[in-house]
Amino acid sequence: MRRVVALLIVAAAVAVVVGLRGSTPALQVNSQSVSLAEWSSELATLHSNSGLQCYYDALTAANIGAGAAHDTLSAAGATAWSNLRVEGLAIVDDVEGVLHHSPSATDLSRAQQILATEMSNAATSADYTCPVSATAALAEMPAPMRNAQVRAEADSLYLISTLPKTVALTPSALAAYFAQHRSDYNTLCVSAAVVTPSRVNAFLAAARSGESVAQLARQFSIDSSKSKGGALGCFSPGSSSYVSLRSDVTGQGIGHYNTTVHTITYGSATAALFLAVTAVRPSTYAQAATTVLADAQKINASIASSAKAQLLFRDAVTIASSIGRWGLASSGPQVFAAALPASSGTATTSLLTTPATTPYQ
Repeated sequence: MRRVVALLIVAAAVAVVVGLRGSTPALQVNSQSVSLAEWSSELATLHSNSGLQCYYDALTAANIGAGAAHDTLSAAGATAWSNLRVEGLAIVDDVEGVLHHSPSATDLSRAQQILATEMSNAATSADYTCPVSATAALAEMPAPMRNAQVRAEADSLYLISTLPKTVALTPSALAAYFAQHRSDYNTLCVSAAVVTPSRVNAFLAAARSGESVAQLARQFSIDSSKSKGGALGCFSPGSSSYVSLRSDVTGQGIGHYNTTVHTITYGSATAALFLAVTAVRPSTYAQAATTVLADAQKINASIASSAKAQLLFRDAVTIASSIGRWGLASSGPQVFAAALPASSGTATTSLLTTPATTPYQ
């Protein structure tokens, strides 16, 4: 009888331990948490899915690659994912507990579409060619993992809508933003001159003397476009190079090259790149819609970043010791990877694995 009771007690203890392992929080922010089992499953999914690795590598700017052990992520990848999940938990906790809002089915559907767009834009900005579309990558997530990401996105969108100076990501609000900033989305006709370093001063002097854009290109440029007076073409807001080109020529008058020297590698040599806007044409909202959305998301991200930092400073955050620790970096609170043995000292791997040569006294 005592043996039976003892066996029952042991069985109950094992069940409790197994249950605790399944429910022990890996990450916890106030009342929101992710269990160790969930966290491990999510990392396994990232490890096995190259499409998700590609997009989340772009989103987090971390190397979400394979770790040293079999079927693991790199420490940087695991930490980046943990930080992303902590941010999501903090936002969900605030929207649910403080703002008393729960997303509708329509909100969640829209959030999934916007998340896919953000993933795609991040990959494009990082110059990544991911193996599947962002929509397909999200569809390949296990449902609990995808639901958590979409819920965090939906609550993030709602939180942003409550902050001043943000742009609602609705068709009407984006169209209104475009109307207020129409000149930021003009089609730009651009010419270029690629000049060798030894001729830069002569180029700038000729520009100051009043030579035209075409004359300068024909006289000084080493690029093949010199035969067309440096003309590269006209770029609408829908073109892939528009955003970077717009940034390069912002503030320049029409018909004038920039006077700041931009150094580039041309072929295998160093050269200076000069750009000039030769004409501008109004664009329609349909042409600019993708760029308007990306601009609005950048504005919102900047404002939301401050709000997120305030949440993370205020919230009670707990990180399982096996995952890492919660600390303060120069950019704000974040998850740090679990500490490894130092390269020297009593706990180094060499001391742990090298036999002692000094005989015991």
